[in-house]
Amino acid sequence: MRRLPLFAIVCCAVTIGACTKESPKVAETAKGEITPQAAPAATLTFADLAGKWMVNATPESNDTVVTHPVINATADSTGWTITYPPNPKPITASKIMLAGDSVVIDWGPYMSARRKGAKAMSHDVYRLRDGKLVGYSMSHYVGAPQDSVLRLRLEATRAP
Repeated sequence: MRRLPLFAIVCCAVTIGACTKESPKVAETAKGEITPQAAPAATLTFADLAGKWMVNATPESNDTVVTHPVINATADSTGWTITYPPNPKPITASKIMLAGDSVVIDWGPYMSARRKGAKAMSHDVYRLRDGKLVGYSMSHYVGAPQDSVLRLRLEATRAP
């Protein structure tokens, strides 16, 4: 007989717990304060990225030379190009993929602006933050050992 009231209490507790809304997730700050966590970033679309983007590419190494390619993005995954001196013609992206708040772009092979006469291939990852595209590029030189990598910080602003 004692099991029936205990069973009823457990069933009520489970039912009440299942019917309540999930509270917002919180994070504890360094000062011990509790603050709500930011909402996840919105999913990026090609339409969000369409247009001309002026890029500053800065090496993570001690090299201070900044290159300034220009990305021409379309409202879909076709026709994306990058104008990148010393290449006489725009370079077409070989692969473009959207994933959540990021766009991943593969370029190349193209003539390197940093190593005269060398060709390179790049794998860029950007996120749209406060109206700018920010991210990183991993460039590999064609014919060089696999560990010959140049990593660049990228920041792009929409051209007027």
